[in-house]
Amino acid sequence: MKIIIDAREAGNFSSGKGQYIGWLLKEFKRRKDLEIFCLTRGNLPGLIWYFKVWFWLKFIKKYDLFFSPTSFILPALGIKNTVMTVHDLACLKNAKTLHFKTWLLERLFLKRAIKKTKAVIAPSCSVKQDLLGNNFF
Repeated sequence: MKIIIDAREAGNFSSGKGQYIGWLLKEFKRRKDLEIFCLTRGNLPGLIWYFKVWFWLKFIKKYDLFFSPTSFILPALGIKNTVMTVHDLACLKNAKTLHFKTWLLERLFLKRAIKKTKAVIAPSCSVKQDLLGNNFF
């Protein structure tokens, strides 16, 4: 199975999301039946990176699964066979704790991303309950 993972935060072990991706990559590496391709940022600014990756996934690359552990943007844009992780709903619950850009992007893309993905991973019972209960939509 060919899996493409958005691993831009994998090297940032000081953040929870960076640790999460690092742990996932370590576990994926153990599996001999998986072919993992990691996407990194490179030298591209955010918007250009998203457009380039969206085009590449949509029209060029053949894969079985796209895993988005930290971003809602590509899943919201309709990338096929996507699984994503929703770490929290801070954009809806604690908007004052986020930078405006982060709040805006998550607010714009979260609901659409959830509807378009094959599966959503919730790393805690609290997030799972919030998502299943539709408390915010």
